[in-house]
Amino acid sequence: MRARRSSADPRILLVSCYGDSEPQFRGILTAATELLRRGRIMHARAPLPCNPTNPEQKASEVILCGHGSPDSPQVGTARIVTPAELRPFAPLRVYLLCCHQGRRDIRSSWASGSGLPVERVMGHAEETESALSTMFVTHLLYDKPPRLDELFEQWRRANSYLAPWFSFIRSTYQDTKGDALATMLRVEQTVDLSPVRPYVEVVRSFPRYFDGLI
Repeated sequence: MRARRSSADPRILLVSCYGDSEPQFRGILTAATELLRRGRIMHARAPLPCNPTNPEQKASEVILCGHGSPDSPQVGTARIVTPAELRPFAPLRVYLLCCHQGRRDIRSSWASGSGLPVERVMGHAEETESALSTMFVTHLLYDKPPRLDELFEQWRRANSYLAPWFSFIRSTYQDTKGDALATMLRVEQTVDLSPVRPYVEVVRSFPRYFDGLI
């Protein structure tokens, strides 16, 4: 991991817990790379190094992006992060931007393994959609200053609200051959997006982070 920071660095560490063969996460990586270039975050690819004497590892807030295990405290498949790996980073809060990791028992395991109180481990208990996680990171890039607690709650609400239409949204994206704007136009003809409009509108503003993720 190369973790660069500047005087404007908000001490956010975003960890990508996915392999290069998972195209649905490419938009997150593109936005994270731009955030790193601007000195807005630190960025790492899992697995994480264990070197608690390295001050560059210290982060007040850690975001883990990838596939969440439905049965255990783990983010990622080919690239994996588990709770104990976060302890050297001494975060004040952890955001699990993935499926299933918001279940109370799993959050408790993250808390005990990382040394955090359980109320500082944030997650979503059900299935999530990678496009909504891409929106989260894109909001970090273009919303100033980022309020992670508020933004994460918007991400959770969007996943809960849109979950009944996940299959429809994914098939529509395939039908448009990964055209984000065309997908939005078709989806909003069927789904009332008004409850999550401020969150999902970032696709229309910055479609390049959402195109071709198939």
